Amino acid sequence: MSYTYRVLKKNLIRYPEMEVQDALKLIYQSEFGCGHLIENKEASYKLLMKEWENVEENEDEIFESIGGGYARFNIGAAKKSGISPEIFGEVFLKSAEVVSGTLDNFYERVNESRRICSEGKLPFSVREIDSFLEQWEKRGLPLLRHSEKYRVLYKPAYRVVSEKYMRILAAIIRIHSKLKMNEKVVVGIDGPCGSGKTTLAQVLSEFFDGVVIQMDDFFLPPSLRSKERLSQPGGNIHYERFYQEVALKVIKNVDSFKYRVFSCKIMNYKNEIAVNTNKVLIVEGSYSLHPLYDSIYDVKLFCNVESDNQKERIIRRDGLEMYKNFEKKWIPMEDKYFNEFRIKEKCHHEYLLELFR
Repeated sequence: MSYTYRVLKKNLIRYPEMEVQDALKLIYQSEFGCGHLIENKEASYKLLMKEWENVEENEDEIFESIGGGYARFNIGAAKKSGISPEIFGEVFLKSAEVVSGTLDNFYERVNESRRICSEGKLPFSVREIDSFLEQWEKRGLPLLRHSEKYRVLYKPAYRVVSEKYMRILAAIIRIHSKLKMNEKVVVGIDGPCGSGKTTLAQVLSEFFDGVVIQMDDFFLPPSLRSKERLSQPGGNIHYERFYQEVALKVIKNVDSFKYRVFSCKIMNYKNEIAVNTNKVLIVEGSYSLHPLYDSIYDVKLFCNVESDNQKERIIRRDGLEMYKNFEKKWIPMEDKYFNEFRIKEKCHHEYLLELFR
């Protein structure tokens, strides 16, 4: 089943009186998102705040996936859950920064919906779809709106946003609240290999304009890889160097610093990276939350992954032979570290790899 069919079917179950134009609006939003709607950020924000004041709290889902990487962020449900209008507005405006979609892709999805309807899988006729599109095109492709029946029955009040932000909304809210109290916030993202830590760090960095430091740059040099050292939980990371080159700089609240990058390919240091700490500094990778320096973090996140998915991802990323090495050596060492120091338990939020799929 295509996701166009799945999304339309799900919406028909939830909103059984939706009409053809509501279905086409849904397809349009899943293709173009919300970036095409905003010409003036300040005006769009003011309009949202006015609507926010007038919408009553309700028990709806906070967000509804509409495909294409987008979701409808429901105002009434957000108010009911205690989400601030400021957070709502920031998620909306940040989502709008990326203008995506093409008319060709939109019509391709429409043609897919025509085929589905012709097979009797959806309660619309191909004739209805074509008739509406013909009139819409004659009017110069104006902004698609909900049908009058839909507006009366369901009182839609939402904004289309990037679904990736919805999936990590709790972390965004926590970081945002910390920024209200502190000039800078430090985020640590730990978890097993292949669990999506880098992806999560990228999304948070994108949202907050943050800086990312990768723990891969602090693997232990060969000269220090003694049997005794590698038997320690977390011993295969150069935690002393991370403490000296990064953690101490954070503790001293310096605005910029440099750290050396260790490369496992050449088994040596290859360069230095200069860091301007900005407002949000994100450290991601296994061993990010080692107890030697876990006190530097304001927000702690844990990425997790099912073993089958982990195996599949590592093989796809590094090959089968490398996975065998992970399975025999690195994964057991990570597990020992997680269990010994109760890493997951000390985190504020846990996310699964499937989050961004």
